[in-house]
Amino acid sequence: MKSRRKQLVLLIASVSAVLVLIGLVVYFEPFATRYEGKTVNGWIDELGDTYHRFKVSGATISPNDDVVAYFGAKAVKTLILPSKPPFWHSFLLKIDIPDLQQYLQDKKALNDLKEGIKRGWLINYCETNPNFEANSLSTQSDEFLLALFTRTSLHHRENRLTRYIDHPDEVIRTRAAKLLKQFQKTQP
Repeated sequence: MKSRRKQLVLLIASVSAVLVLIGLVVYFEPFATRYEGKTVNGWIDELGDTYHRFKVSGATISPNDDVVAYFGAKAVKTLILPSKPPFWHSFLLKIDIPDLQQYLQDKKALNDLKEGIKRGWLINYCETNPNFEANSLSTQSDEFLLALFTRTSLHHRENRLTRYIDHPDEVIRTRAAKLLKQFQKTQP
């Protein structure tokens, strides 16, 4: 009986250790590319915290050109993923404690600011690398492309796709037309 209990305790301890290790790897990104000691997420967090302190809108905030150039296309997958608040935020919103509500509102504002920073960074990269979108149209998945054009176009995604309808490369023309139709189906 005692050996079974020891095995169970050992199993729980092992699983817990693995989960903690996975959490640390995800949080600290030890294998991610770094510039001046920071990952893409590190730069986004630093810019967000700085601008949030001074109550600046994040719509056009982007790191300097050296950071954008250093990370290049390696940053794009991180930049197109939307940040989501933790699952427990929705539960905490239901609790009527003014300080808690203010904290959650500040966290939401900071998250919105970081989304603006991601958008600004991605737009900056696409504008300084004009072939990136065209190359992506011939190599990336539809899901990736819709996320990319959604992020970089703000309110005029259709206009960014229409510039590729007359592209000399047939693959790019076809993909742009297909994505444009998908976009039009989602509009009211």
